[in-house]
Amino acid sequence: MTTLRTVGAVAAGVTLLAVASPRPASAYDPASFTIQQLSQQGCVASLDAYSNDAQGIYTVQVHFAQYGQTPPDTRCVGWLMRSSDSGRTWSEISSTHYNNTPTSTSWTYQYWDGPGYRAKACMEAYQAGNYQGEYCTQSW
Repeated sequence: MTTLRTVGAVAAGVTLLAVASPRPASAYDPASFTIQQLSQQGCVASLDAYSNDAQGIYTVQVHFAQYGQTPPDTRCVGWLMRSSDSGRTWSEISSTHYNNTPTSTSWTYQYWDGPGYRAKACMEAYQAGNYQGEYCTQSW
């Protein structure tokens, strides 16, 4: 599983972190790495990939969370999107994940993402019940 890095406060705009940065190897899954981490309005989505070239296995998964300095009454809603036509059309493939406290965190299942497929993590942020916007990582 991905370890979420500490993310500082975001002033304005979208902060993208860790584009294709390698993760520490683990006995569980040494072929996993973070594709991109997106933080906005106190919400964080980390798009992670897992590969096993020898077996032809490629999957993606998203980790959703809030970061430590989240304003009170923040709600983060996230999901995983997939395209099978090189990004021309997209569909939601995961369940919707809701994170309502700075300690809440959730993961999508791992979804196949081999040749011909693209994936991206998307989320909406709400503060004090007010919609702050929808944000997505780059596609992978």
